[in-house]
Amino acid sequence: MPVRKYTYYDFTLSLCPECLRRVDAKIVFEDGNVYMLKRCHEHGNSKVLIADDIEYYKNIRKRTAKVFFILAAVYLIISLGACGLMLS
Repeated sequence: MPVRKYTYYDFTLSLCPECLRRVDAKIVFEDGNVYMLKRCHEHGNSKVLIADDIEYYKNIRKRTAKVFFILAAVYLIISLGACGLMLS
């Protein structure tokens, strides 16, 4: 099994920097930095630095997930209220 010089963290979707098509991407940690590794079938591989501090990146991801959850809950409550489905 080949040894990678990075640690895999997550999977996401991104855009090819050349054609702007949607591509799969891996979030990886390497040498204290956070990179996005992209693969476009037409333009090949690309590597983008997205953060230079791993712990900072993880913290931002956790906060973003919490905010998204709260916004989704508020949206659901507002939607149910607008439809007259809220229970008294």
